[in-house]
Amino acid sequence: MKQLVSALCLSFACALHAQELVPEVELVVEELPIPAEIAAEIELSLGATPLSYRVFAQVEGNWELQSMIGTLEVPLFVNASGGFYQSTNGGPTSFQILPSVIAVDPAVAYDSWVTIGAENEVNNLLQPLPDFDIFDDWENGQNLHLSGFFGEGIFLPTIGFNPQNSPDANGQILLGQFTFNGELEGCMTLQFRKLNPDGSIFTIDGPNDAVTYSDLYCFSTEDSSPCTGDLTGSGTVNAGDILVFLADFGCEGPSCIGDLNGDEFTNAADLLVLLSQFGETCN
Repeated sequence: MKQLVSALCLSFACALHAQELVPEVELVVEELPIPAEIAAEIELSLGATPLSYRVFAQVEGNWELQSMIGTLEVPLFVNASGGFYQSTNGGPTSFQILPSVIAVDPAVAYDSWVTIGAENEVNNLLQPLPDFDIFDDWENGQNLHLSGFFGEGIFLPTIGFNPQNSPDANGQILLGQFTFNGELEGCMTLQFRKLNPDGSIFTIDGPNDAVTYSDLYCFSTEDSSPCTGDLTGSGTVNAGDILVFLADFGCEGPSCIGDLNGDEFTNAADLLVLLSQFGETCN
């Protein structure tokens, strides 16, 4: 099984791993093999050979995942260069994935959806923010893009320990399944809450002083060479490359120097690529 790991956290707090009050998180992307007969059926719908991946948050320590959101300032996005497979019998979140439907239409098991912990609707407490209409464009063939003044995404209304949004035996929390063609990339803001080893809510001073932590995390199925970030040609990704990137920020079109992910824009997504390569040397 192919496994790729790609994650980036932008805040200084995450970089410093402020002791136990900041979770150590990386996004793990694992390929989900598709049986040949189902792949052939999906190819008719997608118009191309499908790939399927699941994305997990690998979380160290006692933390639970409360929400996955995008805002106007920091949108949530998941892009597939060749488009997503969206089953008419599935849905945009795992809440709409019914085992009884999969029994009749096995291709639904490879639908594209986001989640917190659960892979289907059984005992699934997931809720949309603010409602499931935010996924309409994604279900109708576009890339996933969530923003909004008050934020858009999914969350779990939990009070105490809940296995659904806590790391499993492998230390992972399922975030989504994506069946697509081409390359896949995405970024999302995740909010975690610290727990005690027994699963109770960790507090600092009193019962209302729970510790929560939010940050932006990204993933990609495309291996990125450090040389893509060497914008100056110096052989090292350094401060000079950041200055070149900032000068190109906001550029649109095929000739953008700072377009490191190939979407013809120089924006925050490219900054994530550049920062992930910072300090590396091209061989």
